[in-house]
Parts: sequence; C-alpha cells; structure tokens
Amino acid sequence: MKLFSYLSEQLSFELKSSSSLSGGDISDTHKLQTSLGDLVVKRNNADLNLMLKREAEGLQLLRENSDFIRIPNVLLQGVFEKDSFLVIEYIQPGNPKQNSHINFGKALAQLHSNTQEKWGMEGTNYIGSLPQENQLHNTWEELYWQERIFPQLKRALGNGYLKQEDIPKETNALSLFKEVFSPHAPALLHGDLWNGNYFFDTEGKPVLIDPSVYYGHPMMDIGMAHLFGGFSTEFFEAYYSENPITGNKTEQIELAQLYYLLVHLNLFGTSYLGSVKNILEKYFY
Repeated sequence: MKLFSYLSEQLSFELKSSSSLSGGDISDTHKLQTSLGDLVVKRNNADLNLMLKREAEGLQLLRENSDFIRIPNVLLQGVFEKDSFLVIEYIQPGNPKQNSHINFGKALAQLHSNTQEKWGMEGTNYIGSLPQENQLHNTWEELYWQERIFPQLKRALGNGYLKQEDIPKETNALSLFKEVFSPHAPALLHGDLWNGNYFFDTEGKPVLIDPSVYYGHPMMDIGMAHLFGGFSTEFFEAYYSENPITGNKTEQIELAQLYYLLVHLNLFGTSYLGSVKNILEKYFY
C-alpha cells in the first residue's frame, strides 16, 4: 500500500510486514511490524481527517492525564493523497492479573479526578462516526441536553426512528438531569467506554483506545461500561471506593445510557429503538 511506504519515509522505519486488525467498524486498521517496533495504522477517507485528528488529540489528552492507565502514544496523524491516517504504538494484549480489574476501577477514578471549570470541550469531536458537539457550558444538565441528547433526538427524528411527540421538552429534561445526576466537577472522560475500547497489556495493566473525550459527568463512562457488559463487579466496586457517587446510581446509569443508545440507534438502526423508548417512557412520560 502506498500509504505504508509514505509512513515509512515520514517515520524513518523499515516495514517488515502488515496485517489487518479486527474490530474497526469505522476505519480500516492495520498492524505494521517495523524496525521501530509494532505500530497500528488507522486509515479512512481524506474527508474524514478531522475524525482521526480528534482521536489523536483525545489520546494525547488522556495520556497526559492518566498515571495508571496505558494510552497508546501517537506517532503521526495526517492526510496522504486520498487517505487520512493515524499512527499509534501497538500494545500487545495480555491477560488480567489478580488485581487488574480492581486497579482499573481505581485508575478510572483517578482519570476522572482531572477536572476543569466548565463542562464540555472546545471543538467538535466524534462518537463513532457521528459528530459530537462540545461547546462549553456552566452546568452539566445544559451540556447533556444541548450537546448530547437533543442533537441525537433530532437526528433520530430526521432518520424516521422517532416522532415529534417522542421528543421531551427542554425544561423537563433540564430539570430531570439536574435532579438525578449527582453533584460533581466536570471530569475528564474517555467518552466511549465499552468493552471493545479497553484491554489489559501483558503485565495486566489497563489500556484505553478509541476515546471520545470531553469534560462531563463521570457516570457517563460508568453508564457506558454497564451497557454492553465486559466489566467486572470488582471494577465498579473499586471505582466507587475511590469516587463515591451519591444519589440513585441506577437512574444515573440509565440516563447516561440514553445518549449511547441514541447514538447506536442513529448509527445501526431500529434494533436499539426499543431500549431508547423504554428510557424515554420511564423518565419523561
């Protein structure tokens, strides 16, 4: 592939072999064995360069603010001919050790201890292949409604999955989110913490990939972690031991999952519609 030759020139490595990696729903992902060590290359169309640029920036932000979670180092990101690309270090997956899940929970709580004054982040990034707006807000409920829930509801309406009567009123949503979500400073989030975006390295240390970062409520990461399984009870207990969350955790988890279920509805279709409507009906009607 011409792209690999270009990257070898830019990074001054000798390419020994390449192979496809599974798990990439949006970008083509390859593992390169090189004279610099093993690398991962994510490739997409040039017009989607912003998506890979934001991913690179998210990885760098997590790497700078996490002492106990491994984040792949970004080597290069850019455009070559018709391709956009992201080159990161390859981290060999391993098996969890005795305390790996406990350490992961505590490490996520440590990541969430990185805060800023306002909610959100400057600049649009992506959740999957969908744009995720990140204007800064003074309150969590404003960000969650205006930058997360309402845009996805509008998209679902436009896609024909929802009807106008399914869309909650803004005042009701703001009041509900303020009531249900526990008080917390804006926390640095991974933003897309499902079981396909973490693994343990050969030493049993947690590794995070494919972030969708912003400063938001920490129960967003916890809600997503609950949504598709793959996280142990030890992980959640260790997290709460370091970052006790007040209020009704079940309600916070379900309302956090509403965003991710709407995203999946808009990306993958009606198999997620029932779950979306169940939460809307439980909390808004």
